Amino acid sequence: MKVFINPGHGTNDPGACGFGLKEAKVAAKIGAILERKLNAAGIETKNLQTDEFGSIPVIANEWGADLFVSIHCNAANAVARGTEVLVYRFNSQGATLGEKVQESIVARLGTVDRGLKERPGLYVLRTTDMPSILIETAFIDEARDNALLASRQEDFADAISVGILAYAGINALSDIASTRKIAPNGEPYDQNDIDYLLGEGYTLANALSFLDTTDKYSNSDMKAAAEYAESRVGSTGYGNNGCTEWVRRFLLKANHPFGQLMTDGSQGNLMWVPNIMSYAKEHGLWKEAEEGGALGDICLLETNYCKADGPDHVVVACGDGNYWGNSSSRNKIVKSSIAGDYGADNVYGYVATGSGAGKAVSGKCSRTAAEIVGDAGSTSCVNLAPNGMVYEENDIQYLVGEGYTVDDAIIELSKSPKYNSAPARIAPNGKPYEQNDIDYLVKKCGYTLDAAISELSMADKYIK
Repeated sequence: MKVFINPGHGTNDPGACGFGLKEAKVAAKIGAILERKLNAAGIETKNLQTDEFGSIPVIANEWGADLFVSIHCNAANAVARGTEVLVYRFNSQGATLGEKVQESIVARLGTVDRGLKERPGLYVLRTTDMPSILIETAFIDEARDNALLASRQEDFADAISVGILAYAGINALSDIASTRKIAPNGEPYDQNDIDYLLGEGYTLANALSFLDTTDKYSNSDMKAAAEYAESRVGSTGYGNNGCTEWVRRFLLKANHPFGQLMTDGSQGNLMWVPNIMSYAKEHGLWKEAEEGGALGDICLLETNYCKADGPDHVVVACGDGNYWGNSSSRNKIVKSSIAGDYGADNVYGYVATGSGAGKAVSGKCSRTAAEIVGDAGSTSCVNLAPNGMVYEENDIQYLVGEGYTVDDAIIELSKSPKYNSAPARIAPNGKPYEQNDIDYLVKKCGYTLDAAISELSMADKYIK
């Protein structure tokens, strides 16, 4: 098989730009890595980036390419993000190739899935003789996508190669999995480990993500992190809603890759508790509560008595049923019993960031409702008011201090204008969208109202 690789734009045309990155350079880097990976799998390639745009399809046709792959970065309004693949026609071999590549990129990078787009007017798709695709890897002018384009070019190339090989019917897993990525400790993955997880139903991306957390492949040092946590017990914490900041610092001290993901935002906002659970489940890192928390696992908890809405607090498991965590009410780092402070029934589960065996906790909480809510802070969309807003923890705690129970405080707050005004569209961070932001996308950019809300929901302003 012969694959023609065309990184978009060229020396005199940088393409789209954002945050110091140029589309042409990013595409060239991904294209070079893709060429190496396909060659390792026995695929013949030609890689051409040129300012002579019109010559590209001619050269691909004359070379006798079996597939044509053009690599680009998208740009729009600094809000849109995600991956899409452009094809000449739906219901074609090019579309089949595009679907494989699109699925692979989304699974590997966790980008927003914008799907296939039919573009019969595009020159490179219209004038090539073979199945052809144009990949818009991510949006270079959107901060989170830009971070992916800057730091994970090899992963983009890897995902594209897996999609191409899947289209060609080549077993990409056996041919290139052992060389497609090096584990955090600098060693290649053992194919037997990958095959075992694939047999258990993992995708390749999820299998590798899970292996990253194991003692065999991780370069993390949970002993050093545990010593750090012990030294911090009783010291000043990170304030209201500081639970994820404590977990992030613990994992960075352990040199664990999940801590870096929380820091760089490359996989979305993992400082938001529900997103941590979603990411863990999507990437093979989730452990049910009955499996127990090992030393260094992230324990996800319910503290606001609205379990159907998802977890709202995180602590670090000690491996023996205890935890290290940030106490909002005391503004201290504390060590205590998971069951004694929160109750075993309020443990959602664990993210497998730790090492060793875990102990499942049992028992009832011995603390009052006010202590639990005050200790954790509000980190999730729970206890929604009549207008759809989230009750602010400071408001709840003020009334608790006046002698209200938590439940009575919420009832009282629901009657106030702040929480009982006209329904508002609420962003993931629990705050209403600003009307001027909605108006800009609707009136200036041609978005529908629903599409504008969807785009705004992915902006840093409304996630953080």
